[in-house]
Amino acid sequence: MRHSIVAIALAVSLAAPPRVRGQQTGPAPDAPQALCFRGRPLAKCRAFWLTEFGASPFDGFFVWEVGGMRNVGARSAVGSSVYLRIDGGTAYGVKPRFRRWLSPVVALDVSPGIIILAGAGNPVGFAGHVGLSFRDLVALTIQAETVPPDFAGGKRVKWSGGVRLGAGLGTITGIAALVLAGAYALGCSGGCFD
Repeated sequence: MRHSIVAIALAVSLAAPPRVRGQQTGPAPDAPQALCFRGRPLAKCRAFWLTEFGASPFDGFFVWEVGGMRNVGARSAVGSSVYLRIDGGTAYGVKPRFRRWLSPVVALDVSPGIIILAGAGNPVGFAGHVGLSFRDLVALTIQAETVPPDFAGGKRVKWSGGVRLGAGLGTITGIAALVLAGAYALGCSGGCFD
């Protein structure tokens, strides 16, 4: 019995070493977080969420992308996102993404992907963008999409530029836009443009 008590006490002491007053527990203060909501380089973050909502004031469409990325080096990250565009119609797709950290707060993203125009009966097309982001909160972007032309057959490339909000701002704006679009669609019931 006495050997059992000693063995249990030894096992407990090895499993949970005594805490010294003032000693910090958990990872070292300079270790990167495993998962961040807002993107940052590897020194601060190993992986992060993509939650971007964008608008093009020139073309009148909205884009929402949700996904994730992983830092694979001090200055590079890779990942992917799902893509939703709403304008006169709806398009969705999947986009791989490469990010190059130009500084701890500025990044360049390149994201080519596939796009499907919902309800249009069109084959798969291309959607890609290049963006320059600041603190993963706001980005200036240039986007290209293959879209059906105004005449029968073939496709054409549509270029647009705009601004995207990331992290918390992108999430809140994206959810609010979807709720408003849904409320508008329910309120109209097909009679808004008659």
